[in-house]
Amino acid sequence: WAHLDREVGKLPARYREAFVLCHLEGRPHEAAARVLGCPLGTLHSRLARAKKHLRDRLGPAAVGAVAAGNVPGALARNTV
Repeated sequence: WAHLDREVGKLPARYREAFVLCHLEGRPHEAAARVLGCPLGTLHSRLARAKKHLRDRLGPAAVGAVAAGNVPGALARNTV
């Protein structure tokens, strides 16, 4: 998880913010888009790019674990 935390921290801010809101905090996409002040389509694009970056760096299993909500609370708190 420490490696995942480092890689999330390396994402460009716009991708990291979307990823944290949706996949670490568990906010619905509509709510995250409102927080970020962007259209829903833009949020989806940012999430896709964040996941691609993480998948390229960590492998699909790690990204799948995060998307499924299998992230320790400490990782979510530290990343936020």
